[in-house]
Amino acid sequence: MFTPKVAPIAVSPEHVKEAEARCARQREFIRELRANGQPTATAEAILDSMQSCLARVRATVASQAVQKTA
Repeated sequence: MFTPKVAPIAVSPEHVKEAEARCARQREFIRELRANGQPTATAEAILDSMQSCLARVRATVASQAVQKTA
């Protein structure tokens, strides 16, 4: 069975800041939708996905920091 090689992807702390800002904008968008009586299910699903990605980026940055100190 063929197993492809996986190259590690370098992630900077700046990626975390950018992802946090995107999530904050999405949360604000959801608040605006609610305030205007609009449905929010799709926007909330997108936010859930964004927060999942943010968690992975944070974990990668933390892992890289540990590897540098080891």
